[in-house]
Amino acid sequence: MKYCNKCGSKTRGTEKFCRKCGVKIEIRTIEHEKKEHKRETKHKEVVEHRKPHRLEPWHYPWIVIGILLIISAIILLPTKVVSYQVEVPYINTEQYTVEVPYEDVEEYIVQVPYETEETYIESVPVQEQEEYLDKVCSNQNIKYTMEWVKCTLSGESSIKFTNIDSEGGTFVINIGYITNSGQFVGNPASKYISPASSATFTYSPTPSSFYSCDYKSQSIPTKQVCDYEKKYRIVTNYKDVIKTRTVTKYRDETRYRKVTKTRDETREKEVRKTRTETKQKEVNWIFGFDAIIKFKSLE
Repeated sequence: MKYCNKCGSKTRGTEKFCRKCGVKIEIRTIEHEKKEHKRETKHKEVVEHRKPHRLEPWHYPWIVIGILLIISAIILLPTKVVSYQVEVPYINTEQYTVEVPYEDVEEYIVQVPYETEETYIESVPVQEQEEYLDKVCSNQNIKYTMEWVKCTLSGESSIKFTNIDSEGGTFVINIGYITNSGQFVGNPASKYISPASSATFTYSPTPSSFYSCDYKSQSIPTKQVCDYEKKYRIVTNYKDVIKTRTVTKYRDETRYRKVTKTRDETREKEVRKTRTETKQKEVNWIFGFDAIIKFKSLE
C-alpha cells in the first residue's frame, strides 16, 4: 500500500502521482509511517522540556571579543598568491662601431699620350671597262603553217592554219577569191589557236566570175622575244691601297698615391638597462594589501 507524502491519501501500488493533490508519490509503508510519527513525537517532547539559558552581564565582553577575533581571522588570515612585474636595473655590454682614419697607398691609372706610325687601307677609284649583257626584246609573229584544204571554181575555199609555236593567239584571216578582173572578194574571220593546234577558215561565196582562191592575213598574233647582247661600259671601281700615317695614341700607366681612408672598428661599452621581471607575493584575499601572516610558500 502507498500513501501520499503530502495529503496521506491511499493510492494504488502502480500509481506514481496522487489522485487527490497530484504530488509525486514515494514508496511509504504503514510501518515507515509509524516510525516517522514516533520520531517526530520524541523531538517535540525534547524541545518542550528544554529550558532557555539566560546570559550573565560578564558574558557580553567575551562575546564581543570572540566576534572581533572571528572577523579579524576572516580578514587577515586568508591570503592568495598574485603575480606582479617590476623593472630591474642591470648593466650590459654593448658593441658600437666608430670610423677610424688611416693612411693607405692606392694605385691609379693615367693615360699617357704617345705618337706612332700605323698603316691603313684606303680605297682609290679606278676607271675600268666592264663587259655586260644587255637584254633586247622585240615583238615577233607566232610561228605557224598553212595549207589549202579546198578551192573550187564556184569560189568555195577552206584554208587550215596550224600553230607550231609555244604560245597561242587570235588569228584574223580574210579568206575569199579573186575575180577575173583581179578584185579580191572575201570575209574576215578570227579564231584563237592554241599551241600545237589547228583551225580551218572557210568561205562559201556565189561569185559572178572566179579566177583563183586567195586569203589575206589581217592580224597574226605576236609574242615578245628577248635576247642578250654583249656590250661594254666604263665603270668606276675601287681598289685598296696600303698607306701609313702618324697617329697619337694613349697607353695606361699605373701610379701610386697616398690617400686617407676610414675603416670601421667595433668597440664595447657598458650601458645601464632595465628588464621586466615577474614576481609573486601573498596578499589579503579581500582588500589586496600585503599579507601580514603568510601561509603559502612562494616559488
